[in-house]
Amino acid sequence: MRKIFFLIILGMIVISTYAQNPEISVLFIGNSLTNGNSTNIDDPSTGNSMAYYFRELSEAAGFNVHVEMYAPNGKYIYDDPNNSSNIGHCNSTITEARINSRQWDYIIVQDNPGSYMWSEGYLSGDVGNANVQLYNKIVANNACTHEIFYATQGYYDGLPSAYWNSGGLSLTSDDNIQSTIRSYRNALYLNNNGMQDLVAPIGLAWNRYCNDGHSRDDLYYDTAHPTYKASYLNAAVLFSEIFKMNPENVNYTGGFSDAQYLRQIAYETVMDNTIFAEINIDTYTPELSFNANEITVDDTYSTYQWYLTPNPISGANTQSYTIAQTGLYFAEVTDANGCKQRSKTSNYDYITGIYLLNDSKISVFPNPAQNIINLTGLAVNSIISITDVSGQAVISEIANSDTHTINISNLNQATYFVKIVNENNVTVKKIIKK
Repeated sequence: MRKIFFLIILGMIVISTYAQNPEISVLFIGNSLTNGNSTNIDDPSTGNSMAYYFRELSEAAGFNVHVEMYAPNGKYIYDDPNNSSNIGHCNSTITEARINSRQWDYIIVQDNPGSYMWSEGYLSGDVGNANVQLYNKIVANNACTHEIFYATQGYYDGLPSAYWNSGGLSLTSDDNIQSTIRSYRNALYLNNNGMQDLVAPIGLAWNRYCNDGHSRDDLYYDTAHPTYKASYLNAAVLFSEIFKMNPENVNYTGGFSDAQYLRQIAYETVMDNTIFAEINIDTYTPELSFNANEITVDDTYSTYQWYLTPNPISGANTQSYTIAQTGLYFAEVTDANGCKQRSKTSNYDYITGIYLLNDSKISVFPNPAQNIINLTGLAVNSIISITDVSGQAVISEIANSDTHTINISNLNQATYFVKIVNENNVTVKKIIKK
């Protein structure tokens, strides 16, 4: 059944007709690094898994999702060499049955960081072959399923010193930041030389959190496992990667006071220009172009469907769409292989005619901040204003270069918005003054 929504703008009634919101199905495969002490995502009383947080975020954003998880404690992707009864996901009949149980849109595959914290390319053949074997089972069931692979984060203190000269390494020290970077690089290496699908920069979001001045103790339950806050951050990374939408204003906190900040850094990590290309999302993301209130998919595909997030717009199935109301828009297209792809989500303000972008080239840090904030990735002569939650401007400045520093020491402790205006684009970042 179709739903009719009415929006009154400047005395005009704009009518948009929406078709049924299609279901997105996501399967999580992993172990205790994914399950959050709960192997049943429908029973959070025993613990909150990454899959649970992802589902709650997605539903709070209005998306129709079906989420399942198979993540038994101690299960590797490869067969456990020290326990012949611990069959890895690559050979598990249960895992294969879950893969074959439906035509999944995405399957999240988590591997253990211990196999990845070496120099790039120093991976065990058993680990690499097992992951490729599992991936082949995934695409054999449905060629359009995207695997999103990640090897979690590095250890709390990095590799133990006994391993500093192993696996191509020559270290004199190590820490969670550097070991996480190596884990990420080896996950990319394996994907690019094996699965050739998507990679999640989950560990890089952890690094962003720590580099912003926060304690790693907020994220590590022990030397390797995530806290619930970290699982929430991980879920926000996957939300950003799958929906290509900024979850900053999604109304689901998971019980964390800084949830909005966690969602923000998750999105900014995924959408960073370099990272976005590295983790291969750009390969499966049609480009959008803008001309006034007309939005167009640049490339040629076999079918088109425009959405006013999260619902498809009935009849909006050509290469271009003329926007008639404020909202979050994206296009879903069908490629030459018959597989669906979705564009990034763009926020269009119908009143001003401005696309409100959360520009991944622009960074604002530290956040939270006490005395100063630094802005990088700016266009020269960008107009910068800081407003309070009521919209009142409290600071206005102009950037004379691609970097700019603002003194916020006189502001009260509160939440503020940093608005950067450049030509016809407006980027808005949220900061917390502590």
